[in-house]
Amino acid sequence: MTIAKYVSWKNYAGFVVKATPALPVQSGHAPLHLHRAVWLASQLEGAAWGTVQSYDGVAMSGGLLHNIAIDRHGNQGSLFPLIRDIQTQIYTPVVEALEMNHRWVITPDGKLRDRYGRLVLSQTIQEAFTGPKGLTPKSGDQHERAKTWALLFHETLRHSASFPAQVDYAAKWLAQGNSKAEMEVYQFYAQGPVIGKDLDSMIGVSSEQLPPEIDLAMCVYHAFSVNAPAIAQRVLFDVWQKRGSKAPVPFAQALIRALGKRKFGKWADEPGDKQNRYDRTRKALLAKNTQGWWGSPLIDDLMPRDL
Repeated sequence: MTIAKYVSWKNYAGFVVKATPALPVQSGHAPLHLHRAVWLASQLEGAAWGTVQSYDGVAMSGGLLHNIAIDRHGNQGSLFPLIRDIQTQIYTPVVEALEMNHRWVITPDGKLRDRYGRLVLSQTIQEAFTGPKGLTPKSGDQHERAKTWALLFHETLRHSASFPAQVDYAAKWLAQGNSKAEMEVYQFYAQGPVIGKDLDSMIGVSSEQLPPEIDLAMCVYHAFSVNAPAIAQRVLFDVWQKRGSKAPVPFAQALIRALGKRKFGKWADEPGDKQNRYDRTRKALLAKNTQGWWGSPLIDDLMPRDL
């Protein structure tokens, strides 16, 4: 039985619906480097299909990389384009509910709009999904409506036919920044007849095109980047500019060490196995189902237990 749990957090309240099927590694091996990066990042963000939450002030969030409906600046977030991609593949109950309850549609640009084509304001979205100011009451009609919305998003994101679209959307989301430092790394290390500046995006790079050390290190980079893109890009830029060697191993070691030493949020490594992002990433990499990709010796070499 699916349960929507009522949760209060800071000045907000809403629901969390936990998913049950864990996100496995794709059968065989993931040919695209970013598919591997999506798997690793998802282990830290939401390692199951269908987990959603509406209690933290962003109206609703779900998907492998914790895509949000609205942000803190009053903009629509990345959840609606994700639902739009899924909508093109399967029937989505949440889309039907948006139309029936509010006459809202997710247009081809991934925006939630009213029947006249106008953007739905973030405040309006928040009130619809959770209640005024993101504070769902403990009982009553608004409480029940908020629970229903959480369950509708959960049902959409847990449907197995949506899984390929969710993985591809997450890969596309990781690649959309294409920061200068990111592209320089991929342009330098990607192997092929002619790469270099011919490579305009990381989206199509396969893991086999990259030295295994770079494949692993950049997956770790993306696992940190989803938490704070600007901070991770700054770390990558600094390491890339100051690199003493262009060989894959020293650069990969330097990048992972810089991420694991960065004093931001819960990123920095601590002695032993704790709940910081470095240790959580390392433990995810050492899970049995990653052995076909990199193997424990390489992981231990690039990402030791203690920095």
